[in-house]
Amino acid sequence: MFDGPLEQSVGDTRQHQLIKLPNNMVVLCTSDPDSAKAAASLSVNVGSMADPKEFPGMAHFLEHMLFMGSAKYPTENEYTEYIANNLGKYNAYTANTETTFYFSIANPAFEGALDRFSRFFIDPLLSADGVDREVNAVDSEFKGYLQSDGWRLKQLMRSVTNPTHPYNHFNIGNLDTLKVAAHTMGKNLHKEVKMFYQQYYSADIMKLAIAGNHSIEQLVEWTVEKFSKVESKGNTKLKYEGHPLDHHALGKLVHMETIGNINEIAAYFKMLVVGNFAPAEAVDAAQQVNQMLKSQPLPAHSHMASRMVNIEPGHYIYRHMGEDPNMLNNAVVATFYCGMVTNPKDRTTMALLVQIVKDQFFGQIRTKEQLGYRVGAFTNSFSSGKLILELRVQGESNPTYLLQRIDSFIQGFRQTLAKFDTIKFDALVGSIVGKANEKVMSVDAKANRMWTPIDKGTYNFAQLADEVVSLQRVRLDDVLDMWDRYINPQTAVTYIRVDSQLWAAKASYPSATDMTTWPESILALAGCLESETHMPVDLSDLSHFINTAVRQTSADALALLAHQYPMANSTQVLDETASGWSKIKNALDMATNPHVNHVVQDSETNFAYIGMYQTVEGKWVITDVDKFKATQALFEMPVPVIKLIPNTLTK
Repeated sequence: MFDGPLEQSVGDTRQHQLIKLPNNMVVLCTSDPDSAKAAASLSVNVGSMADPKEFPGMAHFLEHMLFMGSAKYPTENEYTEYIANNLGKYNAYTANTETTFYFSIANPAFEGALDRFSRFFIDPLLSADGVDREVNAVDSEFKGYLQSDGWRLKQLMRSVTNPTHPYNHFNIGNLDTLKVAAHTMGKNLHKEVKMFYQQYYSADIMKLAIAGNHSIEQLVEWTVEKFSKVESKGNTKLKYEGHPLDHHALGKLVHMETIGNINEIAAYFKMLVVGNFAPAEAVDAAQQVNQMLKSQPLPAHSHMASRMVNIEPGHYIYRHMGEDPNMLNNAVVATFYCGMVTNPKDRTTMALLVQIVKDQFFGQIRTKEQLGYRVGAFTNSFSSGKLILELRVQGESNPTYLLQRIDSFIQGFRQTLAKFDTIKFDALVGSIVGKANEKVMSVDAKANRMWTPIDKGTYNFAQLADEVVSLQRVRLDDVLDMWDRYINPQTAVTYIRVDSQLWAAKASYPSATDMTTWPESILALAGCLESETHMPVDLSDLSHFINTAVRQTSADALALLAHQYPMANSTQVLDETASGWSKIKNALDMATNPHVNHVVQDSETNFAYIGMYQTVEGKWVITDVDKFKATQALFEMPVPVIKLIPNTLTK
């Protein structure tokens, strides 16, 4: 324990304690009685520059793997669920010479989070099954960066440096540099990632910082108890010869062509004065800024009006084909319209629903099925209109398949929600209330809290207090009722859903004829087969195959499908642990089990008159967004621009 004085700013009233554990890990503990959240961050002094030459991206891959369970907590989502269920956040990043893991969480749950966190560095599972799946997540992350000018610039900067220095190397990793490389060299990727962990992850090169509203003695006790078990392997920090910027790297002029449009212009200004001001001083500050800018108020007719479209009940699809041929990922957003923004109970019920849904959705779609790196559940709202629940997935799978898997999640989640532990639910409510009541710790945070009602146009600065009262009245049955009323297609009283699809330019894009002729399950399976076999699929033949497969066992049907549609990589035939066959198996199950698909009821109007068409399931495909919006009334303006006739189409 360090007994000497620590340098602190004059305004820092927190209590700090610097300690060195028996395993040589250095830890800084901070006690802050006013802190609304607890947090921890651990940095290991090894990063991407330690990647083996034959496995670029290994350090980043290991970062991913450490989230996938430990001997003490073997469930893959144990850590992430615990953090999410206690209103926390978590993340990690791999830099050149260090890898950092961190989280924040409600104070009462801090000890449990520390215990789960410590096991990353004591007994991580690093399972073979996890390796096979998580390498796809790294690959998906890499492909997402291909369209990011920021990441492209970073890699460009690396590529022009000293080629003999490890800074020059590719550091993110993908299937080719990890899984394919291991297969080509006759090595085992599972064994290699475990060797990397054993070689470098030593307590001697780790530094930990923890903070919370607990006493300094308690924080020190938890630190010693939980992190002293991290193995000391000596100083495993690497030393690098030379410098990235040698004489070969300097003096180069490099031109980069960007993908995105980075030009921006500010059209108007907003202003909020926050700080230690008297009201008159705040007004005076605002007037001075106004005089310097010589700005004038916008005329009333130039103000941007809220134009929230009041979409009528139905299930709609909007599709867009990407233009960039280098874009590899597809993306979908399933949007559900749920309740009213102006109803406090609806808002607080949605907040709780999203909190429960998001980790389950991430665990199923991202962790188990590996359908993409960017997966999430979000809520949105506007100054008027309805609340929105969004389920988003970005990945290589075709959008039809991604939405089918979202449908499968929705079908199964109702039972999960009904069995949700009431004690855990009450704790979740308490955590959200605690977050809403937490003391504002900075001027920026206070400004953000005040700006929200201004930005939303409600100007209700007591909204947060109102929502706290409403939260304390919400019960699990209310959350279940919202799910059944708006999201579950089997029970929804008012079902309004819009599926937005972004198709990669190289993807096999179903035509209007395809969508009006074949079920979505056939199209999803065909897309998976074409992606994995690199062969065109005749939809009529595939439909005939499905009609035969429904009379067979799942295993027999899969074996027959593998024979009829051999994968491009023959070593993956019937290997259900392979990502490709796992998707094909799921798609086949959905195609041979029609109960998975819900046929929606027709909308009251006939959108065929503006060029829209219906899928086999009865969903309307939007072909012209502006025309579609013109058929829908705006909130507070009940008359649409285009009046359509009742739907007389028959199936």
